[in-house]
Amino acid sequence: MNRLTYKKYFDMENVLVIDLHNGFSVIALKSFDNQNKVYQIQLRLMENSVGKWDLISEFENIKIRASAKAINSIILKMISEHCAGGSFEAEFDRCRYELRCFDKGNEILEKEWLGGDNNIS
Repeated sequence: MNRLTYKKYFDMENVLVIDLHNGFSVIALKSFDNQNKVYQIQLRLMENSVGKWDLISEFENIKIRASAKAINSIILKMISEHCAGGSFEAEFDRCRYELRCFDKGNEILEKEWLGGDNNIS
Protein backbone atom coordinates (compact mmCIF):
# COMPACT_ATOMS: atom_id res chain seq x y z
CA MET A 1 0.00 0.00 0.00
CA ASN A 2 1.28 3.45 -0.87
CA ARG A 3 2.07 5.78 1.98
CA LEU A 4 -0.89 8.01 2.72
CA THR A 5 -0.57 11.76 2.80
CA TYR A 6 -3.12 14.51 3.23
CA LYS A 7 -3.78 17.82 1.57
CA LYS A 8 -6.14 20.60 2.48
CA TYR A 9 -9.39 20.77 0.56
CA PHE A 10 -9.22 24.07 -1.35
CA ASP A 11 -6.91 25.48 1.35
CA MET A 12 -9.50 24.93 4.08
CA GLU A 13 -7.72 24.29 7.37
CA ASN A 14 -10.48 22.06 8.75
CA VAL A 15 -11.00 19.79 5.74
CA LEU A 16 -8.36 17.23 4.82
CA VAL A 17 -8.28 14.95 1.76
CA ILE A 18 -6.44 11.63 2.06
CA ASP A 19 -6.05 9.76 -1.24
CA LEU A 20 -6.20 6.01 -0.53
CA HIS A 21 -4.58 5.17 -3.93
CA ASN A 22 -7.43 2.81 -4.86
CA GLY A 23 -9.83 5.20 -6.57
CA PHE A 24 -11.15 6.51 -3.25
CA SER A 25 -10.26 9.31 -0.86
CA VAL A 26 -11.27 9.96 2.71
CA ILE A 27 -12.38 13.46 3.57
CA ALA A 28 -11.74 14.34 7.22
CA LEU A 29 -13.80 17.20 8.60
CA LYS A 30 -12.42 18.51 11.87
CA SER A 31 -13.55 21.12 14.32
CA PHE A 32 -12.22 22.08 17.71
CA ASP A 33 -14.61 21.91 20.66
CA ASN A 34 -13.17 24.68 22.83
CA GLN A 35 -15.35 23.82 25.81
CA ASN A 36 -14.18 20.19 26.02
CA LYS A 37 -10.74 20.82 24.46
CA VAL A 38 -11.10 18.04 21.88
CA TYR A 39 -11.24 17.84 18.11
CA GLN A 40 -14.43 16.42 16.68
CA ILE A 41 -13.78 14.47 13.51
CA GLN A 42 -16.16 13.19 10.86
CA LEU A 43 -14.99 11.03 7.97
CA ARG A 44 -16.51 10.94 4.49
CA LEU A 45 -15.70 8.62 1.62
CA MET A 46 -15.28 9.98 -1.89
CA GLU A 47 -15.00 7.95 -5.08
CA ASN A 48 -12.42 10.08 -6.88
CA SER A 49 -14.02 10.12 -10.33
CA VAL A 50 -17.37 11.33 -8.98
CA GLY A 51 -16.53 13.73 -6.16
CA LYS A 52 -19.63 12.86 -4.11
CA TRP A 53 -18.97 12.65 -0.37
CA ASP A 54 -20.69 9.93 1.66
CA LEU A 55 -20.63 9.78 5.44
CA ILE A 56 -18.76 6.80 6.84
CA SER A 57 -21.28 6.09 9.57
CA GLU A 58 -18.86 4.31 11.90
CA PHE A 59 -16.70 7.42 11.85
CA GLU A 60 -19.36 10.07 12.28
CA ASN A 61 -18.37 11.49 15.65
CA ILE A 62 -14.77 10.86 16.62
CA LYS A 63 -13.30 12.83 19.48
CA ILE A 64 -9.53 13.26 19.68
CA ARG A 65 -7.62 15.19 22.31
CA ALA A 66 -4.56 16.57 20.52
CA SER A 67 -2.68 19.75 19.81
CA ALA A 68 -3.36 21.76 16.66
CA LYS A 69 0.12 20.80 15.49
CA ALA A 70 -0.45 17.04 15.90
CA ILE A 71 -4.09 16.55 14.89
CA ASN A 72 -3.55 16.13 11.13
CA SER A 73 -0.88 13.47 11.67
CA ILE A 74 -3.10 11.64 14.15
CA ILE A 75 -6.01 11.66 11.69
CA LEU A 76 -3.75 10.39 8.91
CA LYS A 77 -2.41 7.57 11.11
CA MET A 78 -5.95 6.58 12.17
CA ILE A 79 -7.14 6.42 8.55
CA SER A 80 -4.05 4.47 7.50
CA GLU A 81 -4.60 1.90 10.26
CA HIS A 82 -8.30 1.50 9.47
CA CYS A 83 -7.58 1.19 5.76
CA ALA A 84 -4.89 -1.44 6.33
CA GLY A 85 -7.22 -3.30 8.70
CA GLY A 86 -10.03 -3.45 6.14
CA SER A 87 -12.41 -1.17 8.05
CA PHE A 88 -13.43 0.69 4.88
CA GLU A 89 -14.04 -2.33 2.61
CA ALA A 90 -17.82 -2.37 3.16
CA GLU A 91 -17.92 1.37 2.40
CA PHE A 92 -15.96 0.84 -0.84
CA ASP A 93 -18.38 -1.93 -1.85
CA ARG A 94 -21.43 0.21 -1.01
CA CYS A 95 -20.10 3.12 -3.04
CA ARG A 96 -19.27 0.91 -6.04
CA TYR A 97 -22.75 -0.63 -5.87
CA GLU A 98 -24.44 2.80 -5.77
CA LEU A 99 -22.41 3.94 -8.77
CA ARG A 100 -23.36 0.79 -10.72
CA CYS A 101 -27.02 1.44 -9.86
CA PHE A 102 -26.70 5.00 -11.08
CA ASP A 103 -25.03 3.89 -14.32
CA LYS A 104 -27.68 1.22 -14.93
CA GLY A 105 -30.50 3.69 -14.28
CA ASN A 106 -28.88 6.22 -16.58
CA GLU A 107 -28.53 3.55 -19.27
CA ILE A 108 -32.24 2.67 -18.99
CA LEU A 109 -33.29 6.32 -19.22
CA GLU A 110 -31.06 6.93 -22.24
CA LYS A 111 -32.56 3.90 -24.03
CA GLU A 112 -36.07 5.17 -23.29
CA TRP A 113 -35.16 8.63 -24.54
CA LEU A 114 -33.44 7.37 -27.69
CA GLY A 115 -36.31 4.95 -28.27
CA GLY A 116 -38.68 7.85 -28.77
CA ASP A 117 -40.09 8.32 -25.26
CA ASN A 118 -38.96 11.91 -24.79
CA ASN A 119 -41.25 12.44 -21.80
CA ILE A 120 -38.75 11.35 -19.19
CA SER A 121 -39.56 12.78 -15.79
